[in-house]
Amino acid sequence: MNTQSTTKRSRRISLALISSIALISCAEEEQRTSRAIYNSRAECEQEWGVGDDKCYSSGGYHYGPHFIFFGGRGFYYPYASGVALNTAVQAPSTANFSSSGSLSTRGVVSSTGISRGGFGRSSGFGFGS
Repeated sequence: MNTQSTTKRSRRISLALISSIALISCAEEEQRTSRAIYNSRAECEQEWGVGDDKCYSSGGYHYGPHFIFFGGRGFYYPYASGVALNTAVQAPSTANFSSSGSLSTRGVVSSTGISRGGFGRSSGFGFGS
């Protein structure tokens, strides 16, 4: 067998594998977050503040924003048309986070996730001020 053709075939397979891995790593991924479910929109707004970017109602349920605790501070992902955005902003002081990152809330906290894309700066895990 010709050594040159074996080397070319081997390189093609390697390039195909590297390309596949690169595409998978750039694919959409899910950021693990939590959010609280409230009995009323008023309860949600007492903790997060008034606005469709903080509280979302659907199907008789009232959801606070997706939130995380990072670097000793709470952050949340604002809603836009009922969808959590990719950039987290600092949570208001009314969202009462403990030093361990748990949220003292009237709602029931559930662990969820939000999807974020994998291409470019806009897809990165960003924090606003």
